[in-house]
Order: sequence, then C-alpha cells, then structure tokens
Amino acid sequence: MYLVSFIVAIISGWALNSIQNASVRKPISLFIGLLIQMYMYGKGKQLIQKKLSLGFIPSSSYVVISYFVLVLFPRKQSHYIVFIVNAALLSGAHIHKMIYYDGFWGADITAVMMVNLCKISAIAINYRDGAVPEEKRGTELKTSKDFFKC
Repeated sequence: MYLVSFIVAIISGWALNSIQNASVRKPISLFIGLLIQMYMYGKGKQLIQKKLSLGFIPSSSYVVISYFVLVLFPRKQSHYIVFIVNAALLSGAHIHKMIYYDGFWGADITAVMMVNLCKISAIAINYRDGAVPEEKRGTELKTSKDFFKC
C-alpha cells in the first residue's frame, strides 16, 4: 500500500511538472493528493463499522480550517492563532487515536497532520512577515529590476 502510494506520487509529480498553466495544475494536484490520501488512510468507511476512523477527513479539514483562520483574524496575530488551532486539532487526533486504536503501529493520518502543522505554521508566519504597512509600500517594496541593480 505504501509503495503504491509512493510510486503514484512520484509519477504524478513528474506529470504535473510538465503542465505549465498553474490554474490547471493546482486543481489536478489537489485531486491527486486527495486520491492518494483516500487510498492510504481510507474514505471513512470504518466509521460505518463503528471503529470511528475518519480516514483522510481530519487532514483535509485541517488545511481548510487553517485557511479560514488566516483570512478571518488580523494579520499580526493570525500566526499565533493558526498554530494554537492546529496544535489543538492535532492533539485531538492523537487523543482519538489513543482511545480507539490503543497500541496501533502503522501509518495513520496523524503523521500527515504533524507535517502539516509545521508547513501551515510556516505559511502563517511568512504571511505575517510579508505585511508591509500601506504608507511604506511605495518605498520598501522593490521590483526585481531594483533588486539586481549594482
């Protein structure tokens, strides 16, 4: 199962690299990523069998919730809030795993969520660092031509 996912990810990454149009590449990349997660972690079919596994849904909702936190909260404080919300969601997923899958040893969705915690927190910090006040935008923002002048 892991080898198949790895091979599909490598092949799809190579194929996506050949698509030049970003507006076409992004939805295809999102679709392929969701398919790989569905294959690896399930579609939530265990929920019907009363094992309460949600499959890939926590990881996907994790990203969507982070996006809305970035949009809804002020830019200066959003990185703190994104980290706290994501750490709480990751903690909830780990507690869920400990309760319902005690002693489980294998790939689960919390591994993906831990990597996403690092990535999404870094995005939120970069988003905060990129904020330039309106009064300084004309003087501090340089074009690439200004940057490479000697």
